[in-house]
Amino acid sequence: MLLRVAILLLPTIAVLAVLGYVGGGLIYAKVRLDAADSALKTAVADQDGLAGTINALKGGSAPAAAATLSAAELQHDRDVIAKFVTDSESGKSQIEVDDQSLADAAAGLAEDRWLTPLSGAALDSSSRRIAVERKVLDDARTIITDYVQIGNFFQSFADVEVDFYAISASAQAHNLSAVQLEIAQARSDTAKARSLDRAPGLPPEVDKLMSLIQVIDGDFNNLLNAALAHNAPAVTAAEVAGRADIARLRAFDTGRIVAEVEAFYAPMIAAYNSDAAKARVA
Repeated sequence: MLLRVAILLLPTIAVLAVLGYVGGGLIYAKVRLDAADSALKTAVADQDGLAGTINALKGGSAPAAAATLSAAELQHDRDVIAKFVTDSESGKSQIEVDDQSLADAAAGLAEDRWLTPLSGAALDSSSRRIAVERKVLDDARTIITDYVQIGNFFQSFADVEVDFYAISASAQAHNLSAVQLEIAQARSDTAKARSLDRAPGLPPEVDKLMSLIQVIDGDFNNLLNAALAHNAPAVTAAEVAGRADIARLRAFDTGRIVAEVEAFYAPMIAAYNSDAAKARVA
């Protein structure tokens, strides 16, 4: 009797082993698929949030120079640029986190495929979706890395504009002590901006512009020193030089600079948006 039962059980154990293998493989595959789906959802959600920053330079136009500007308006513009830089830096960090998460998920999907033969199609589909999303992240990484650099330049440039406004206001109030401090700050901010003016997308004209602004900083300083020394001929000479340099500054085609920046980033942004659209339907 015992032998008879054993004979019946021996083939059964093989069947049960196969069923266990299949069931275990399905569970194993589901765990991997769930992890991949979670990583994908997180990456997509993060990209949806970052898309606004990436498209910030898309379809803009160069505004006409304002006839008058207030300190509050200048500060607002600087704050907008500062937020752009902060958002870009945050986005850059998030891209790396999401990309690593997707890379880990992709590795999990490829691991021990012999255990998951019945889930092969689902695993392959998830792997393809991850590959598409990682392409989106790669597009975004390139753009955002550049944005941090160009954003830092414009933030420093905005500092110079704020400095120039402060110099004008203090000069009109005949506060030469304040003017002296503000000129020193302008020279420092201009030097910083010039050190950043080769950021990706900025045309060579920007360096020429910053070089001229450094000259104008010197004009301000020469005029101040002449005034403090009560040297009327030196004041006249400094005023003539300063007015000539400011005329050169006004002749700069800033609209062309903006257009060149947009033209540099336009194909990169278009590629990102195209790949992002593909990822949403993958």
